[in-house]
Amino acid sequence: MKKIILVLVLVLLLATMTQAATLQFDPAENADGYLVYYAQGADQKQLDIGDRTNVDLTEFDLSPGVWVFYVTAYNIKGESGASNTAEYKMLGIPSAPTNFRIIIIVIDKE
Repeated sequence: MKKIILVLVLVLLLATMTQAATLQFDPAENADGYLVYYAQGADQKQLDIGDRTNVDLTEFDLSPGVWVFYVTAYNIKGESGASNTAEYKMLGIPSAPTNFRIIIIVIDKE
């Protein structure tokens, strides 16, 4: 029974350690849809999010590191200029703890 409880506690701990973020912006006049551009260094990608004005970052394939985002609006006439940019730091797996040791304390009862 103790083993099951420990596993459940670990699963609950991991479930609470997630990152959640949403991109959100005000709608553009005359827009039929939006393109979100995102880049890490020189690697730029885009995602067409249709007519939504917010999108959860889980919809992007983000590796750990700092990502830069901006959005453009489009309609049948073309694509708008870029919005302001926003940065997001995607966390990775933490590094391993260091200097792990057992400390023995001897108490002399004399």
